[in-house]
Amino acid sequence: MIDMADFGFLRVQVLPCTPVTLDALICAVKESLDQHYEGDLPPALFVVGAHVNPEEAAREVTELDVPKRTGLLMRTSGSTTGGGKIVAHSWDALIASANATHDALNGPGVWMSDLPLHHIAGFQTVLRSVLAGAEPVLLRLYNPAQVKEKVAEARERYGEDFPLYFSVVPPQLKQIMETPELLDALRGTIFLVGGAAVHPELLDAAREAGIDIRVSYGMTEACGGCVYDGVPIGDTEVSIAENGRISVTGSVVSLGYAGNVEPEAFTIVKGEPRTHHSNDAGRMVDGKLEVLGRLDDAILSGGLTIMPREIENAIISEFAVPTVVVAMPHPKWDKAAVAVTESPLDETQVRARIKEKLGPGWQPYRVVSLANLGFEDWPRTHSTKLDRRTLRERAHVYFDSGND
Repeated sequence: MIDMADFGFLRVQVLPCTPVTLDALICAVKESLDQHYEGDLPPALFVVGAHVNPEEAAREVTELDVPKRTGLLMRTSGSTTGGGKIVAHSWDALIASANATHDALNGPGVWMSDLPLHHIAGFQTVLRSVLAGAEPVLLRLYNPAQVKEKVAEARERYGEDFPLYFSVVPPQLKQIMETPELLDALRGTIFLVGGAAVHPELLDAAREAGIDIRVSYGMTEACGGCVYDGVPIGDTEVSIAENGRISVTGSVVSLGYAGNVEPEAFTIVKGEPRTHHSNDAGRMVDGKLEVLGRLDDAILSGGLTIMPREIENAIISEFAVPTVVVAMPHPKWDKAAVAVTESPLDETQVRARIKEKLGPGWQPYRVVSLANLGFEDWPRTHSTKLDRRTLRERAHVYFDSGND
């Protein structure tokens, strides 16, 4: 629940972000921080993509109720339509998040990324760098020579004792591992990978290659990553509901959504730490958070609640083939699990091994390769997240067409 007395209308500065507008974003962040530290309330920064009309974006948020202490507005990146909800952050929460990150790693440093600046992970590389007294570095992974040059410049400018951090999503980590020039250029930097699940084999390969890598879990509603390698950072606390829903409580939690949509997603009481109730499922294993996936990705099959990631990890472990599990209708069990594999696997063998490993009912009903669904690579949303919806729809069409 949220107290509506905390909502109102505010001044907004819209910032369309492209690589060439990085300097403008840095200046806006510095000016906002200066005003915040002086006790003033600067205009809220609404950081949007380059394709967004600034006037329309400003009109959209100025017509909404927005929490009064808002310093930053940012859309969630999980929407497959590209819309997403608009999250309202206070500067206190953003600063707490940046400080918690540096405390959990090797201290303040230079942040590098090839991430969109209008998503929270990309924006945080700017804020963390500014708070560290440095400037963020935008890399272009398609250009290894540029990466090598920029990393060398940062090392020369800030010295070997000033940490270099690189924020990535799993597909980028995979690209780096497959490109020796990138891997060599980025040696000695600390990787923070998040935004989606990381296949264990990819993580192991990165560590075996000498990469110092941490796995981040979080969401836009908590200023980005708030759990590193399963351990909450800063004053963040994690709780798990009976249905597996993950909730996070602490200074990093946002003020709510603009327009006060979905107020049930937050518990905000004056004088108490804020809580965000996510749509993710998880469990605590040996004191560490294990994220099982999205609650709305859960497959209810014959009275059993199947979390796709359990089957995915089991297939990866047994066959060393990246896999994504989606649901398809079933006349008897309501829903059934379909395993989409990066390369072809024998369906009978997969079902038998997974049944033995996870127990009856957990074996996928069908197994199909990515190529058979007409894909050369995993489909992704505009924010590079895995597009499970498209996979699910394509699998439905494939099996409804009588393919075995």
